[in-house]
Amino acid sequence: MKRQDVLARLVSDVRADLVDYQHLHTQLQAQFQAAVCHDTDTLTTLAEEITALVETLDQRRRDRVRLAGSLLGGQGAVTIPVLMHSLPDAVRDALQPLWLRLEALVSQCKGLNIRNCHLMVEQQAIMLRVLHGEEALYAEA
Repeated sequence: MKRQDVLARLVSDVRADLVDYQHLHTQLQAQFQAAVCHDTDTLTTLAEEITALVETLDQRRRDRVRLAGSLLGGQGAVTIPVLMHSLPDAVRDALQPLWLRLEALVSQCKGLNIRNCHLMVEQQAIMLRVLHGEEALYAEA
């Protein structure tokens, strides 16, 4: 693949990730609402959709690392910020704002995922206490 084609693919993949991360953000918000409402059917559907979306995003990330590595010639750490320093101004100017937006979205999605996990773990702990009681609920006299 020519350098120009690799650069075009990188920019295209980052744009695709922006769309998919925005969708993931929406799905994570919906997951939270479904968890709050104890809507297990919706939670199951969302879990499948989120898993598929994350697999797509991860595959694109692996491809991006591979493409960036080919552009850097296998020298040093393979990251987009490192790659940006070696790009022509026009490509860097096109990619950098997209990359910054993507980083912000990724961070937001990580935060939403952590929030959702905490909620569901806490709900499960409460259900276990309700179903099985607490071992040391009453002290012996």
